[in-house]
Amino acid sequence: MVLLTFTSMRSRLHVFMFVFLLLPGFIKAAGLEDTISDYAKTLPRDTNSVNKLIALAEKAALTNNDTALRYAEEALVIALELKNVQAEITARFNVGIRNIYIADYVEASENLFRALELAKKTGDKGREIAALNSIGNIYAHQDIHAEAVKYYEMALAIARETGNKKREAIILGNIGNIFYQLQFKDSANLGKAVNYLRRALDVHRSNNDTDRMITGMNSLSLSLIDLKNYPEAEALLDSSMRMMRLIGDSSNITYAYSYIARIDRDKGLYAEALKYYFISLDRAQSVGNLDMIMDCYLNLSETYESLERFEDAYRYHVRYAQMSDSLVNTDNTRIITDLKNRIRAERDEGEINQLRQEKEISDLQTERTAFWVTVLVLGIILLVVTLFFFYNRARSKEKANRRLSEKNAVIEEKNKNITDSITYARRIQRAVLVSGKLAGKNFPDHFLFYKPKDIVSGDFYWSYTSGAKTFFIIADCTGHGVPGAFMSLLSISFLNEAVAEKGIQRPDLILAHVREQLISSLNRESAGDEPGEGISPETGVQDGMDAVLCVYDSEKNHLQFACANNPLWLLRGGAFIEYKPDKMPVGKHPEGNKPFTLQSIDLQKDDIIYLFTDGYADQFGGEQGKKFKYKQLQQKLLGLHRLPMEEQKTRLENLFESWKGNLEQVDDVLLTGIKI
Repeated sequence: MVLLTFTSMRSRLHVFMFVFLLLPGFIKAAGLEDTISDYAKTLPRDTNSVNKLIALAEKAALTNNDTALRYAEEALVIALELKNVQAEITARFNVGIRNIYIADYVEASENLFRALELAKKTGDKGREIAALNSIGNIYAHQDIHAEAVKYYEMALAIARETGNKKREAIILGNIGNIFYQLQFKDSANLGKAVNYLRRALDVHRSNNDTDRMITGMNSLSLSLIDLKNYPEAEALLDSSMRMMRLIGDSSNITYAYSYIARIDRDKGLYAEALKYYFISLDRAQSVGNLDMIMDCYLNLSETYESLERFEDAYRYHVRYAQMSDSLVNTDNTRIITDLKNRIRAERDEGEINQLRQEKEISDLQTERTAFWVTVLVLGIILLVVTLFFFYNRARSKEKANRRLSEKNAVIEEKNKNITDSITYARRIQRAVLVSGKLAGKNFPDHFLFYKPKDIVSGDFYWSYTSGAKTFFIIADCTGHGVPGAFMSLLSISFLNEAVAEKGIQRPDLILAHVREQLISSLNRESAGDEPGEGISPETGVQDGMDAVLCVYDSEKNHLQFACANNPLWLLRGGAFIEYKPDKMPVGKHPEGNKPFTLQSIDLQKDDIIYLFTDGYADQFGGEQGKKFKYKQLQQKLLGLHRLPMEEQKTRLENLFESWKGNLEQVDDVLLTGIKI
């Protein structure tokens, strides 16, 4: 592929034309090609050298398809020098496969059709199956489903006839992938795809074929994702990725990361989806997988669109469209068909030429010369037209970039104003939280770890002291950022109303009062808005909060509390006691206004109460990028509980940052420990 820079194109156009006419063909990466070519020249001209170069090509394919192609092409050169048909079949087949991976379908077709004809002549059924299957892959890559199935079925018939179970399983998987593509025309095809892919995977497992098991698990997981069978799909992808890491397969792992991202996107976890799509894109670019690079661009565009980040969505859609135009077009289909017919015609010509007179042979050679002269002239004309097209396109792109820069300046100014406003809102929110801090005469020994995901937070803490009783809450409102912050301020105002104004003492009744006020305030229908009361536009879920509200009596050393979706942990005597929550939020819920459960504890000296939201346990990180989870949090707290409370806080903060590493913080974090 030639990459041309069109800056100052007027002054350079004649130079490009002159160089092209002197050096027909594409300019390749000279350093890589020369190194492999020099190495090939040192090898003996025999079949062992062909096999050695093919083995190097297959090994290189795990990390870089361009390198693999160079080795395969050098193997073909030696095979042609030897005039060894079997070596030529092997080399042409390998070159064709590498061409498919870099989306050069024309070269792939020429080599694979020639390999197919030679395999038929020599009666090599195994190579014939492989060539037919790979030709089917070419059509499948271009969404020409009928032609793909035709060649797969031809290959499948020979595989069954010869009892080649390994090849039969590969072809069953390919047919399954075709049905998967056809599901968009008829949803019933998705079930057929799963059936074929399961059969193929079972055979691969019985053969202990690791490479094919990886491909089979990736393909089956994609169909299961479309069926929304996420648990089985995630299990398959987990097994597939472990195998790929063991064998160092960088080529197929890009598909697995893309499918993991697809699951997260379906679940609405857009930040996680973006992370894995970028990992997939990086892997695809490192191995030169152009089809997967194009898919990643499309998926990134759609995910950013779901997040309403339209500038980013537009940027990646443009990249996708540019690649789509260059890789998939109707001309490729016509060229492949012409090549197939020409190769067959050449085969028949070879047989007929043996019976023709020398004059007829001479006439045929003259016709061929005229044909190639015509092709050369047409090629030169096509080049001129193409260069002119790209020149105009470069000028248009330059104008578009200039307009985009102007728009970006406006957007940056607006973003600055918005950010300044949100930063001021943080000062207001922090002022409210500080006024309700947990510190006081009843809680002299405690810590509070508070780390918002954005500038402002949906997590909040609040307390109120009246005589010997201290009321305190740790809560997680719907969403984070600005929507969550508004919810937190609204909830705090209702808590003050319930305790300070109305004098409600029981935590279950306080939560019931706050729930009633939230539902009333957020009922859109009652305000004359569109239907969809209590639904957050950010998350698509009902507005409210998950919380633990406690009332501590310092004279009786007694604790009453109510839990909405979040538990309360009591550490006593070196062991945790977990008090389960009601499985409903403080807000709109399908079960209506079901009462919250009142719970109580007679506290003892050195008891520690831990309250928290879900941000700490849900953070992704560590060596494998997994969630921290509640079980690990409990283990860490158990190991720290003998330390002073402020030291516990410092250790927990450091642990969180170390676990998160370079990954994005997924949610607001709030965790408190209170020692009695």
